[in-house]
Amino acid sequence: MANSEFDELVSLTISHIGISNYSSGKIRKYLLNKGYSSDLIEDVIDSLIKRGYIDDRKASRSVLLLRTGKKRESRSLTYQRLIAAGISEKVASEVIEDLPDDKTMCKELLESSLSQDFDPFDDSMRNRALKLAISRGFTFECAQNVLSNLEFNS
Repeated sequence: MANSEFDELVSLTISHIGISNYSSGKIRKYLLNKGYSSDLIEDVIDSLIKRGYIDDRKASRSVLLLRTGKKRESRSLTYQRLIAAGISEKVASEVIEDLPDDKTMCKELLESSLSQDFDPFDDSMRNRALKLAISRGFTFECAQNVLSNLEFNS
């Protein structure tokens, strides 16, 4: 009985996944909402990970692709976003380790967001830049350091 339920749930899950990328967490939530037991769900997810139907690393790349340039976020905010997308903590930690440091990512954010006429000596403009960086999860100190070291057209 349990074996046929397992096979049925595997088929249902593969059908749901189709050609899309789903994280293990999103599939877990989907199956829990369908009313299946946690133990059975974990067995099915483990099986589908081994078979390549679920790949949290691949799913995390989809999340990261949307967070570059003007949408760049700090490592800690990116980690939170990966967890919210259902990426396992283990894979999210590994992915974060592969990212550049916060200083490099903050520089990318500011360089892509600041206008050509940005005046580093205008307090209002500096404050807006700092506020943007902080809203993306960078510390004040990191943002201030990056902002102070950016080269501007004169």
